[in-house]
Amino acid sequence: MPNIAGILALMVPIVALFIPIVAIIVSHNRKMVELRMQHELMMRGQGQLDTGAVPGLRDEFATLRESLTAHAMSLDENMKALGSRLTAIENKVNEKDPQSIRLGE
Repeated sequence: MPNIAGILALMVPIVALFIPIVAIIVSHNRKMVELRMQHELMMRGQGQLDTGAVPGLRDEFATLRESLTAHAMSLDENMKALGSRLTAIENKVNEKDPQSIRLGE
């Protein structure tokens, strides 16, 4: 009759070696399930982006366009004001001493 103590002594290291192997397999399976879930969520998210986000993006783009136009108009007004101020300064300088301004030198 086989010795039960000898069999148990042989089974303990074998079971001990199987524990990390099972842990690796379970971890791998868990990661694969997580990746599949992330892929499904990403695919669903892309579908929602195509249908739901476009009107919001259009509104944002329209707001940006209006803001850009307002800034461009403000810049144009400021440039005109600077031009008129420069002309006024040049006229004052010319009235005081027209010989002091030499153009092209």
